[in-house]
Amino acid sequence: MRYISLSEVLELHRRIIEESGGSTGLRDLGGLASGDVSRDKLIEWLTDHIDEVR
Repeated sequence: MRYISLSEVLELHRRIIEESGGSTGLRDLGGLASGDVSRDKLIEWLTDHIDEVR
């Protein structure tokens, strides 16, 4: 399993905001930076929230 980097997460966030609109801010960068963000977890989250992302 490959973990995605913080810069990849931030790029995904930027792209989602660009596509869907909304706030470009991040509530807790430190929390995000310290967390385990696996690709599987991200895919699971995106699958659960796809309607919000669109």
